[in-house]
Amino acid sequence: MSREVGPRPVIVSSPAGWWRGDAPSRGQTVPLDAVAACAGLSGTVTLALGRRSVFVRATPVPPASPSQTVAALTLRLPLLVPLPADQVAWTYAVSGGEALVMAAPAVALAERRAEAEACRVRVGLVVALALGSVALCRRLGLLDAVVVERTPEGLGLDVVIHGRLHYSRVATVDDDPELIRGEIARTLAAAEVDGELAVVAAGGLSLPFAAKTAPESVAEALAQEPPSGDLGLEPPAVAAKRRRQREQRRLRLAILLAIAAGMLNLMVAWDRMDEAEVIRRDEAVWRDQLRRLRSSRDSAAKSAADAAKLADPLRRAFRPAQRPSDVLVIAGNLAPSGAWLTGATIERGKPLQIRGTARDNPAVASYVERLATQDRLRDVRLVFANGGTIDDSPVVNFAIAATAVGNLPVVEAKRGRTSRGATP
Repeated sequence: MSREVGPRPVIVSSPAGWWRGDAPSRGQTVPLDAVAACAGLSGTVTLALGRRSVFVRATPVPPASPSQTVAALTLRLPLLVPLPADQVAWTYAVSGGEALVMAAPAVALAERRAEAEACRVRVGLVVALALGSVALCRRLGLLDAVVVERTPEGLGLDVVIHGRLHYSRVATVDDDPELIRGEIARTLAAAEVDGELAVVAAGGLSLPFAAKTAPESVAEALAQEPPSGDLGLEPPAVAAKRRRQREQRRLRLAILLAIAAGMLNLMVAWDRMDEAEVIRRDEAVWRDQLRRLRSSRDSAAKSAADAAKLADPLRRAFRPAQRPSDVLVIAGNLAPSGAWLTGATIERGKPLQIRGTARDNPAVASYVERLATQDRLRDVRLVFANGGTIDDSPVVNFAIAATAVGNLPVVEAKRGRTSRGATP
């Protein structure tokens, strides 16, 4: 990312000499110490190289990374600038598939810097003076224009396309507007621009056909809106050193980030180890609790199963299929007119015992038959029938056994054995 600088004083250097950047149309070329003394330059200044000192060329470039673009332009530089690549201080700006290359002789640049140091002038950024035309067009609200101004080195003409410097040259003509119009046409032809562009007269130059007239010069616009530091002209050695320093800073940053990432990973690993230990301890506690709960569950399930086994016998004990009183009522109701009951015994899970007396055997047989046809009884059988007398009258004493349906024992008989009191 390029770093923008704030407003700085501008001094201009060209083969014609030095002049102040705030009033080139009225100033004269003088030695640098006179310019510095007159302008009161005590801080860092921007050194602008005149148009005769800088080559401005536009060339197409394919989409590529910055390093690849620098390599491609370095190979193409001898075709753009009539100087060996190792003797040129240059920079570039890429926009819309086109690179604007600005180059100056490295020896001349070193001489200008040495002169500035001799006069105790601190030079911060060295740029092409023509870049001020971009700032001037931006302040005037123009994207495409030809900026024309009178300078001590001649008539400066800068072509700005899409808000970027495209071409720059210096012409030697007088103030004749028609001659200036001809130079503008030649400049557009050299810049390979089709059609006409708006003309901006800068620095107080008066042109009747100008679309805009600006009282400030290109250098003044450059002082108000300095270009990005990436557009500064540097000797090849300085540029290579700056690139190495940038790469070293990036490498140091990458190493620091790698160390920080490693430390962060280590801290995360420690935290995870501590958390894993806590989790292991918690898991042991929960496993112990789960084991106890499962044991309690199994005990409860066993108790429930035992209770379920007792539930049915208890239900049958307290809720039999038929009540004993109902069985006795039926046994009494079925007795014939010639027989009467003297006793009956019924117990849980045991056969019904009926005792009685009848006048004769047919009455006993009738009673047994009635009991056998009753659905509430099964296995009806006559136990005995013995003759006897009551007041010298013959009678028959009898006993009948039967099983009441549903009169089961409380405890079921085990397999292979008959529980006590149960009917087989």
